[in-house]
Amino acid sequence: MQPLGFASRKQARMTIYANPSEATTQLEAMGIPLEGLQRVVAAAVGGKALTTSFHPSFAGGTYLYHEATAAIRRVLVPLGWEHDEDDQQPRTFSADRQMSIVVQTGDENTGLLGGDEPRARSPKGSATARKIEANRDQLTLFDLGPAHDGNSNGNGMLTWVFLINVEADVARAELSLPRHVLADGRPCDLLHRIILPEYEIGTPVDADATPTPDVEPDVEPDVDVDVAWKQ
Repeated sequence: MQPLGFASRKQARMTIYANPSEATTQLEAMGIPLEGLQRVVAAAVGGKALTTSFHPSFAGGTYLYHEATAAIRRVLVPLGWEHDEDDQQPRTFSADRQMSIVVQTGDENTGLLGGDEPRARSPKGSATARKIEANRDQLTLFDLGPAHDGNSNGNGMLTWVFLINVEADVARAELSLPRHVLADGRPCDLLHRIILPEYEIGTPVDADATPTPDVEPDVEPDVDVDVAWKQ
């Protein structure tokens, strides 16, 4: 199987893997366990659940981001991945696979089919823009060059974005490969979307708080929650 992330000119349209078996197969080819990403979503839900109306208005998104970033490292580092703060932005990466992952809170389209392309919930800074511009350059180089086996070509890593959207009773997530950024720095023009099963939350998250914007600076707690994965 050809690793995801490299597309010919004839395959430039978005590819979506929404069936759990397809998602599992694609993730395994990338060295990522589906159940591991599900644990990351659970940690994100738990992080956001720690906030109350007494916390700062942006605390929910911040806690979600921090716990998800820590969780994805707990999952992938034992499998040979590494982590750093490249360009002052936390990432988890595999030098062998020439790919990295950054966590972002997603909007209401995250993990859903048939609607608008999902986006990060809040604007992003220059670090995100530089990483996604590198994606564009990498993919363009491949489009113009000979067949590629997916290994490093010396031009840097492809950056994937793990979008997580936590609502009152469900969390949705996907691992996506963007090619461009909007004027506000949010990744867009997704080449691949690997969608996780929905995560049903037994107890509403932030039930006593007014919904507020999520904040994740580019230099962008485990909690037991009654949850179940939708089949």
